[in-house]
Amino acid sequence: MNTNDNNRVLLIEDSADIQLIVGRALSGVGIELLTATTAAEGLRIFREQEINLILLDIGLPDSDGFNLMIEMQQSNPKMQSIPVVFLTGKSGTSDKVTAFAMGADDYIVKPFDVVEFRARVLSKLEKIHKSNLRNQTFQAGEIVFDLSTQRVYDGDKDMRFTVTEFRLLHHLARQPGRVFSREQLLNAVWGNDVHVYDRTVDAHVCTLRRKLSSKSSLVESVAGIGYRFKTKSGDMKNI
Repeated sequence: MNTNDNNRVLLIEDSADIQLIVGRALSGVGIELLTATTAAEGLRIFREQEINLILLDIGLPDSDGFNLMIEMQQSNPKMQSIPVVFLTGKSGTSDKVTAFAMGADDYIVKPFDVVEFRARVLSKLEKIHKSNLRNQTFQAGEIVFDLSTQRVYDGDKDMRFTVTEFRLLHHLARQPGRVFSREQLLNAVWGNDVHVYDRTVDAHVCTLRRKLSSKSSLVESVAGIGYRFKTKSGDMKNI
């Protein structure tokens, strides 16, 4: 499995041992693993990043996994399409029933078999990948994104963005109207690259606007904060 936007997994788990086990289990298979040790940290990462699968403990130091799942569902409508796998030491039937009633996709009790765990996670990510392949083109305002080729079109015009430029524009356009700080954009687009800074975002936005030409106003500056894609959410549709 190649690393791409469909392989970002969020692990919310306060046990360093479990974090290590999960990290090793999912290494080398094209997964980007983000880790949080508290519910608050997990919720923050969930709001700032595009997450494809959540591994969630029930017993967290500042909340429990059930309440956190509710907060996530209320925070982002997309949560209903993100698989949630409870990873917990609680083996009681009532906890399992509660988890599945809330919409969990799986329930794994610790300790678990690492090989089976990895297979379950990869299977769920593969289903996401296949689903996305069936729906790879969407329109935001007057421009069309082709996710399979990472190209953007204005009518018949191929706007020719680099991979990073495409990722930046796509990240903004997927949530039209939402204001992203420079730090949020750096984390989402560049990840852990230590050689990028706040002004890196500004430079790429300037290039985006130049290439967008008459559509340059779609990427709007928000003074003192960052940037947003200006088209109305109703203008975005899959095609």
